[in-house]
Amino acid sequence: MSDEQTLHVTYYRGTNATAQAFFVADVRGGKVVRQEQLPQPIALTPPQAFLARAREVALERAKAQKYEPCTPAPFNTVVLPSPNGGPVAVYLLTAQQDAATYVMGGNYRVVVAPDGQVLSSRPFNVSCLAMKRPKLPPGATAEGFMTTHLLDPVPTEIHVFTSYNTHMPLFVATAAKTVWVVKDSVITLAPIK
Repeated sequence: MSDEQTLHVTYYRGTNATAQAFFVADVRGGKVVRQEQLPQPIALTPPQAFLARAREVALERAKAQKYEPCTPAPFNTVVLPSPNGGPVAVYLLTAQQDAATYVMGGNYRVVVAPDGQVLSSRPFNVSCLAMKRPKLPPGATAEGFMTTHLLDPVPTEIHVFTSYNTHMPLFVATAAKTVWVVKDSVITLAPIK
């Protein structure tokens, strides 16, 4: 990251020692503000190589734990660097294959230490749920999507990701009479009447 508001994203190909960056982009406020196809692929820096290795470790853990995506496509992966060189979070996310269908399920987080050890791993869902925007009569608008979540007492980062992805609020029921509203990065208790 070049500043706290900009995420510097590096796309690479290859594995561990042979991995090479081929495309970079800066994202700010959910929008790409700079992108560059590198004229020649370049070797990853040591911090980038650690992130690439963490991704490999997470995929190995997924295979061992039988973590599966909810679509036939391989996982989309996101590796978030640690600000202090500590453990990193690797997200294994079900790939969205249809622009009108949002899949809740098949999402996992694996935390990898700088020495390559897995510190923790978890699923965010217990099943696959495909959500589609409803077809409404003219003039009607949808209020959001609804899901249940029984693995945690509150919504997780996957619910925030889903709200951003659907551009709609996500209502998350976590326990009897406990419903949360996730709208982008804001999570609040829903008023129950």
